[in-house]
Amino acid sequence: MLRNKEGFTLIELVMIIVILGILAAVAIPRYTDLRESADRGNAQGVIGNLNSAASVAYAAYLTSLTRCNGIAASNPIDTTDELAQCLDGGLPRNWASSDPNITYTASNGTVYTFPMTDELTTARAIVRRTATGGAANWPE
Repeated sequence: MLRNKEGFTLIELVMIIVILGILAAVAIPRYTDLRESADRGNAQGVIGNLNSAASVAYAAYLTSLTRCNGIAASNPIDTTDELAQCLDGGLPRNWASSDPNITYTASNGTVYTFPMTDELTTARAIVRRTATGGAANWPE
C-alpha cells in the first residue's frame, strides 16, 4: 500500500526557519549601513556642489563677469544664503541655510552643521566637510 506523501517534514521546516533567521541577521544591519552610506553620499555631493558654486562665483567676482543667479559679480559671496542661490534650484530638500552655517537633516533625524568660512584673506567661500551634529562627527 503506497501512501501519497504531501508537505514538508519537520526537519525541512526547521532548516528553512534557520536559513531565514541567518538571512535576516545579515540583511537588516546591511540595510542600515546602506541608508547611512546614502546619507553620507548625498551630503558629500551637495557640499561638493556648494564648493564648486563658490569657486565659480569667486571667479566671476575676480573677472567682474555676469551675475550668479541674482548676486552681483562685483560682490563676493559672504553669506550662506548667497551661496545657496548659486546652486541651480537652491539647496535640496533636508538642507537649510542659516548664516554662517549650512545644515543637513539626515534620514535618521540627526542634524549636521557645515560651517562656511572664508579661505585665508580672499573672498572665496569654502564649506568644510567636517560637521557636528547628534552624537558624532560627520565621517570623511
